[in-house]
Amino acid sequence: MSFSMNKSLKLILGGYAVSINVGSAGLFYYDKQQAIQHKWRVRESTLQLSGLLGGWIGGMWAMQAFKHKRSKESFKNKYYACVAGNVILIPIIAKFYKPLLSMITKQQPQITNNIPNPNQSFKKQNFSNNQNNNNFKYNKSSRKNKNNN
Repeated sequence: MSFSMNKSLKLILGGYAVSINVGSAGLFYYDKQQAIQHKWRVRESTLQLSGLLGGWIGGMWAMQAFKHKRSKESFKNKYYACVAGNVILIPIIAKFYKPLLSMITKQQPQITNNIPNPNQSFKKQNFSNNQNNNNFKYNKSSRKNKNNN
């Protein structure tokens, strides 16, 4: 059970990382296009929030690839603070990940063979003693005979 949960968790986290970074790069691209066309722009706090949520790799790539937001120091300082927060938090989360995962996926103790299963012992009683079964049938038929007389 823990293997499948661990694998599922990796797929979920990997999917999140890819989507947040692609989304962050997309926000930077969209903001650059809006700036070129002199239209309403994406707020800087939204771009910084995308970096804080884990999309800083895509955001930093987009800043270089699209030559966007590279000269504005106030934006870069806040964005790099978000990057530093992520870089600091990742090892801390990784340190507590394994103990937390083992607590979540701790399996319940399994029933050992020493504890009798009531269903199995019942079946063994019914089918192991054929004489009792025959007596039961005999008693049943003798009751019918008594009722008929």
